[in-house]
Amino acid sequence: MGSPSSEKGRDPDETLHRRVVTPFWIANTEVTQGLYYDIMRSNPSTHKHRLKPVESLTWFESLFFCNALSTFYRRDQVYAALDTETPTYNTMRNGFRLPTEDEWEWMAKNHPQNLPPHQNQTGWTTQPTKTNNPNLQWVLGNVWEFCWDTYTPYQTDDNSISSNIPHNAKVVRGGSWVDQQDIFRSANRAYVNPRNKTDTIGFRLALSFSFKTTDL
Repeated sequence: MGSPSSEKGRDPDETLHRRVVTPFWIANTEVTQGLYYDIMRSNPSTHKHRLKPVESLTWFESLFFCNALSTFYRRDQVYAALDTETPTYNTMRNGFRLPTEDEWEWMAKNHPQNLPPHQNQTGWTTQPTKTNNPNLQWVLGNVWEFCWDTYTPYQTDDNSISSNIPHNAKVVRGGSWVDQQDIFRSANRAYVNPRNKTDTIGFRLALSFSFKTTDL
């Protein structure tokens, strides 16, 4: 994980280090407004379109959706204690979940990415999913994507990085429709208050590899 010191736009919290990621499934698109509405019967998004990513929701609301989708498909809910500030995550459950930060970066680094078009080419708004494209879409750009992890500096980083970071801030990755090209890097890290909502953040689903997906 992380980036080489020569990478353009590199931030100080990207010190290179090695991590092990076990196999997992990852959705080829961000969760769309259509899917979110079909499960939750509501759509909080600012940029309304059934095929655009759902946004303007909190990190906690993304966990509630994962549990609701798991129930819909008769899978076990991954998350518990969602009425507290410290939800729990059961890795042995076969339901839907957010990717970990390690998984997200592995996905971004091991699948070719096209840089998003400039904002002036997108009308300063989110973009819809291409339904006939089976490949990973919008890993970089469109909306930032929630990860499960609480943001902390890597152990290899300078300890001073953490001085002003809220203790419960959650990791977001990938950049959004308002960002410049230097943000669109697989190692770039950012964080957000888990209770905040913005039209620049959505999420992508993950599933542990050992569980079948043939019923989806």
